Amino acid sequence: MSLLNILLDEKVWIDFYEQKVDPTYFRISDAQELFQYVHEQRYLPVVNRIFSGKGLSVPQKKRIAKSDTSKKRIVYCLPEDETIVLKLLTWLMIRKYDWFLSDNLYSFRPNYGAKDALRKLTSDPEISQYYSYKLDVRNYFNSIDVNLLLPVLKDLFADDVTLYNFIASQLSDPRALDGDIVIEEQKGVMAGMPYAVFFANVFLTQLDRKFKKIQDVVYCRYSDDIIIFAKEKDTLDTAKEKLLNMLAELRLEVNPDKVVETVPSQPWTFLGFECNGQEIDVSKVSVGKIKAKMRRKARSLDRWRREKGKDGWMAARAFIKHFNRKLYTSESNSEVNWSWWYFPMITTEKSLKEIDAYMQDCIRFVATGSRTKSRFNFTYNQMKELGLQSLVNRWFAYKKSLCNN
Repeated sequence: MSLLNILLDEKVWIDFYEQKVDPTYFRISDAQELFQYVHEQRYLPVVNRIFSGKGLSVPQKKRIAKSDTSKKRIVYCLPEDETIVLKLLTWLMIRKYDWFLSDNLYSFRPNYGAKDALRKLTSDPEISQYYSYKLDVRNYFNSIDVNLLLPVLKDLFADDVTLYNFIASQLSDPRALDGDIVIEEQKGVMAGMPYAVFFANVFLTQLDRKFKKIQDVVYCRYSDDIIIFAKEKDTLDTAKEKLLNMLAELRLEVNPDKVVETVPSQPWTFLGFECNGQEIDVSKVSVGKIKAKMRRKARSLDRWRREKGKDGWMAARAFIKHFNRKLYTSESNSEVNWSWWYFPMITTEKSLKEIDAYMQDCIRFVATGSRTKSRFNFTYNQMKELGLQSLVNRWFAYKKSLCNN
């Protein structure tokens, strides 16, 4: 039976709802909304349209500002009813075909994750004495060559020709809606589409497998982030050349701004963490990103306070509420909060102290409109009254809860 047929099974939909699905693949912000969707069987018209050969809507192209640069990234999206069907299909594909992937790949998989990747790397007591090379692929999802991907998918889905034909038709269709205009372009696996994460994993699987066999090289991939280690410089250089050649053969372009090489005893970074011997901290780049977000929010609230004649306390409260949500809670089922990502792995509060201090300075600016010494008239106790939560305090509380459990 094709996985597409399973999309008609109400029991599978109920199971999908009850398990609430890994937030990596599931972005519905309100569980009740999904319940209504399943209860009303709103998936039936979508699935029937797929079986009739009409397919899905032309995806809408959107440009979304990146949080740390002025550049924008391109994503593609479908109407919600169609998107939810693709979420379930992706969930089913991941559960059925995960066996195909190599165990040195840690992205968007059951029982794998960024923390597992970091634990694997740091479990080697000599890793800090290795040379390393880290890269990521520029615009990876949208730059995947579908003509190279489809033969891989045809072999993978050899037991489900119906599924392959549907996926091939989706990926081969060059159309996209840019505003109200239908355009044609190369879209790769389309960042933003639910199945993009799975196909992005599949596309580099042969690369993962080949590096698993290379002697004296440690290799780890998380989607388009790849890091390799070797004890000897010559070994690393050889592996690096092989890696770059294989990526070039797949018509992928390395982002030169994100290439990092380290020598023994030098800290190395991966997935937002900096590892220095046995010490794991938030990376300097990640610290810079969260501080940049705080700086932009502070400026925005200061303008709002001045233009609307609002009270400084009100602006400070808004800043604190915004970052309490970003740091400690998820804004939707699709997002993991900042502390959830970092707290389990870091072994020091150094970066947390830096972020705490910067956040307090931003709050003082928002509350007083001043960057002079007079801003210190707004005290830490006043911030706490407005709900400020210290990252350092929350991290120590997290560690204590682990000990108690």
